[in-house]
Amino acid sequence: MAMKMSLKLNSLQSIWYCVFVVVTHAYLVISAFYHYHRVRQMDWPDGTLPKPELGLYMLCVTAALLITILFIPTQIFQVGNNANDRTKLGVEKGDQGPPKWKGGLKAKLVFVRRYTKHLGPVGATMHIVSAFCLLLPVMFLQAREIEHGLLPPQSIWRSEVSLVPVIEMDRAPSPPPLIDTDLMNTNQPDLKPHVKEPPYKVSMVTINYINYVTALVVYAILYGDVFWFCHKGFALLLSVQLMFNAIQYSLGFIGVSLLYKLHTYGWDKYGIPEPAVVSSAAGLVGLFLTNNITIFLSAVVMFLYGYTRMKESELRKRKNNVEDGKCSVVYKGNALRCQGYIPHMGALCVLVIFIICKSPLIVEYLRAFRHQGDPRLLACMLYDIFYIFFWAFLWVVFALKREWNFNFAYLDKVQSVNEESSQSAGSTGSLNDSGMKNDIKLSFVNHYNQDIHQRHNTDNVTEVKMSPKLHMTNNMPQASEKYSPKRLRNGSATAEECQLLHQKQEHEPIQNGVLNTSMNGRPV
Repeated sequence: MAMKMSLKLNSLQSIWYCVFVVVTHAYLVISAFYHYHRVRQMDWPDGTLPKPELGLYMLCVTAALLITILFIPTQIFQVGNNANDRTKLGVEKGDQGPPKWKGGLKAKLVFVRRYTKHLGPVGATMHIVSAFCLLLPVMFLQAREIEHGLLPPQSIWRSEVSLVPVIEMDRAPSPPPLIDTDLMNTNQPDLKPHVKEPPYKVSMVTINYINYVTALVVYAILYGDVFWFCHKGFALLLSVQLMFNAIQYSLGFIGVSLLYKLHTYGWDKYGIPEPAVVSSAAGLVGLFLTNNITIFLSAVVMFLYGYTRMKESELRKRKNNVEDGKCSVVYKGNALRCQGYIPHMGALCVLVIFIICKSPLIVEYLRAFRHQGDPRLLACMLYDIFYIFFWAFLWVVFALKREWNFNFAYLDKVQSVNEESSQSAGSTGSLNDSGMKNDIKLSFVNHYNQDIHQRHNTDNVTEVKMSPKLHMTNNMPQASEKYSPKRLRNGSATAEECQLLHQKQEHEPIQNGVLNTSMNGRPV
């Protein structure tokens, strides 16, 4: 059986976001190719050309280009991912059970789609990965340039965000005389710079780094927005946690880039008396990448917690919308297994990995800061400590708070319909006697006979093909048959009988419950 494929355009914000990313990455990729050729043409000592680093640089740039190409359709069209397609939870019915991997290709595609639609925004994730590919290999080349003397050792402290000293020049010359009578006067205005102590510093940020931070911020906004309809408080909390993740990504890259160049050049060679905690620069990069993957998983764990609380809230509301406290539809998904404590176990694993990865980095930040006094190292150290305690405190609060009240549009509609039905049933409960039931039924029969009578008058023919239930004869039935409820109910009354019935209703009420009344008792 062929699967139906339909393409739907994404939102206008997504399309403009796509334009911004494509233009930015096109500029950065072209700049990366120029940077690659510039590094190859530098005066490297014999046999010291960093071919592995150059190969990795081109591999990362090519990967960023391919990911950017794949990024385009995810923003123009909807891809089934809630965060990417701006879909809100609680608006439509969710999944009623876990998908099964067993089956054909269609079942496997359904399985993948059911789980990937709850991940972070696909487009923003591609933006983060491509921006990281353009950013990471730059520090490898800079470290080799410093190691082989093509850059001074002070370049270790140059990164994507640098504090550059700016010397203020005093070039204000004294005004010359209006009429210079001395033709041999060769005095020129004093244009020599006069340094004003102390010099001040400004922050210089590269476009690569701005692009990376932008992707992280967009990811935090879009992923938190998924809960905005059903619970604005939790959506805001998730977005704040993702913003903390964005700061962690950003500061972590700055700190690791400084430490990596310091490791490549040598701690002892630079004059730092305390030894490094990590034995090699490659091990430092491994810790950094493991920490980044763990930060990504922390966002998934946080989302899973909100999703489990949402499903529990949905079950409670379903039980309140039916009689006898029995739920009409029971969710049997994986989100409610282990009594909903799967996110807590995941958060504990994330905390352990954070402590393992961040502890060596914190110690190295502290030792390098003691010697250099760079405020960026201090910021990285303090924020890593803060983030570990924040993550632990957040999940202690989540463990204490079990119940969350989420909003569901489809359940609210069912509840409103049930309330209207109960109100209408209560208003007509006193009228449910046999006489009123007959009146309502005969009102329908009366309209049916009127319709037959009107069709008979508009035919204007002497011979008409009659229905088996309508007997047009010259012999008028007896009076007792004219008003027989049975004949009126089964539709066998003739047109003359219907006309006599209406004339009778105008003068006196019909007995035996034949009076045609509406719900309020007035004649129709």
